[in-house]
Amino acid sequence: MKILYFSNPIDPAGVSVNMACALTKHTEHECRYAIEQRTYVVDMDKLKKYGIGTILLDERGGVEDLQVAMDWCDVVHVNASMASWPFTLHGNIDVEKMLGDKGIVYHTHGGAWLLDPDWICDWCEAINAVMVTCSPLDEIVAPGITWVPNVLPDYIKPAARDWDGELICGQACGDPLYKGGQIVEYVFEWMHKIIDKFNSRYELVVSKPYLESIEIRKKHHMTIDNWTQGFHGMAALEGMALGHATFSRFHPLAREKWDGFSDDPIPIIDVAGMDEFSKWLRIFDNDHKKLREYGEISREWIEENYTEAKVIDRWVHVYRDALIKRQNSTNKKKPIRAMKKIPPPRVAEILGQLYLNITEPGVPVVGYDLAGLTVTEASDIIAESYAPAFIVCKVPAEGEPHIYEILKRTDRKLFRFLKNVMQDGSSLFSWEPKCKNKK
Repeated sequence: MKILYFSNPIDPAGVSVNMACALTKHTEHECRYAIEQRTYVVDMDKLKKYGIGTILLDERGGVEDLQVAMDWCDVVHVNASMASWPFTLHGNIDVEKMLGDKGIVYHTHGGAWLLDPDWICDWCEAINAVMVTCSPLDEIVAPGITWVPNVLPDYIKPAARDWDGELICGQACGDPLYKGGQIVEYVFEWMHKIIDKFNSRYELVVSKPYLESIEIRKKHHMTIDNWTQGFHGMAALEGMALGHATFSRFHPLAREKWDGFSDDPIPIIDVAGMDEFSKWLRIFDNDHKKLREYGEISREWIEENYTEAKVIDRWVHVYRDALIKRQNSTNKKKPIRAMKKIPPPRVAEILGQLYLNITEPGVPVVGYDLAGLTVTEASDIIAESYAPAFIVCKVPAEGEPHIYEILKRTDRKLFRFLKNVMQDGSSLFSWEPKCKNKK
């Protein structure tokens, strides 16, 4: 099979680099890699090392290269965050025409989309995409989604460190808030206040390039990953590979998923909160030998159960299922009819027209003529246009209702999407209805 990886320029982009390299290294399948723009989370040198062709949409010829790659591939693996479909961020790409009979794997990575997942689940079902997540609890709010863990690079190995001096417990993430970082910091602050000669400290590793982050963490002895969401992410697996004793909070469903992943239970220490966590800190601070033993057990589990080859084999099965599902389907058409583009200089002036004024410099300004479409079809288009944009709606004449009010009355689901997500839910969006005749 030929796989095209496509990513947002954030954390999922780094995940897809590991997948592409593992696929090339351990299988006979081929792949190419596309991303919207350069980002520190993508190791371009690693892709080059494995001979993986890369496509950058923000560089000259990027869109044309993407179209060639789409014709070449069998399966498109989209690594998305916040349920945005990366192809729609550039208005000059005809997504529906490019997809054809390609297998589609829509890979979500947790995040805000889970606050209102129905529209993206319905959309994936309509285009016969296989929805996959690396978060084992997503199926609670998005039934039918498949959990498959991400690839962990084989080059992450333990390094020599001082086991007799100060112990370091690290937490690596993009934002410590949603992983409970402030609580972890609070625990260590008070442990130092109330325990004489407490010789462990907390180190936060935030938004570092991947290899730099791993180098920093080689000096650590423990990893605390996530005790707010009920499951662990890649940071815990990286910690285990580095020989750390590793902590996270396990929801029963997450534990069930991981218990089914291998015959050996994953040796992550399940901590429900700061009191239980502090108990383990005291144990390890008083017994460095025990801490080291826990770290060795973690490393052994990774070597036996979580290799690149074993994980990428699971993904190959997903790709085969996606290709079969798409090609055998009688419903291959996306629920979005062909749209007439509005010239950028002209703001729509008839009811049902939508104007997207992309605020990022250098990104094309794109509008879509929604005249004559049903509210449902307009809903599909607006949901598809999940991009950094101002959305401006106009009415044609005195007394005619604003499209915002139409949606409020006729499509409560889309109204909530516009009002709650685009207005307040993300710093990427601004909601600015402009209506001269609004009463």
